[in-house]
Amino acid sequence: MDENRIGLFLAPLCRLKPETIAKLRNYPLEEGSRHKEAALRASGLLQALRAFSEGGLDVVNLPYSYAALPLRNASKIAEHIRRRILEATGKRVAVVISDSDKTFSIGPIHLCSRPNPMKGLVGLGLLAYIIGALLRFKARATPVAASGWMGL
Repeated sequence: MDENRIGLFLAPLCRLKPETIAKLRNYPLEEGSRHKEAALRASGLLQALRAFSEGGLDVVNLPYSYAALPLRNASKIAEHIRRRILEATGKRVAVVISDSDKTFSIGPIHLCSRPNPMKGLVGLGLLAYIIGALLRFKARATPVAASGWMGL
C-alpha cells in the first residue's frame, strides 16, 4: 500500500485537519532527517522511532530548526525552581514542567505517549493518540514533573 492510500485511511481516523495533512505532505525531508538524527543521539533508537515522540525533543515555539533537548532530572529541576521562588518571594507555589506532546483525558483517566510517565498518567505510545483522538478525549499538554502542593 503506498503512502497516499495509508494517509487517506489514517487521516480521518486520527481526525487530522486538511491543513495538517498538507503540512505533512510538505514536510522538509532534509531538516526532518537532521531532527531525527538529533533525537537518536539524545534519546536512543527506541525513543526516536516512537510515533509522535521526536525522542523527547521539543520544537514548539522555537525559531528556525532549533530543538530543545529533553530535561534530565525534571523532578529535581521543578523542586529547585519551587524553592527559589519560595526563597525570593516567600510564596508557596506549585511548579509543573510540561511537554507539548498531548495527553488525552476523560475524567480521572489520562493517556499519554510517553514511555515513563509521571504518576497518574498511563503511557500507551501511539495507542494513546489513536484512542484519545478517536473517542474525542480532551487533549492537553503532558506534565513531565511537578513539585509543591497540587491540590490532588
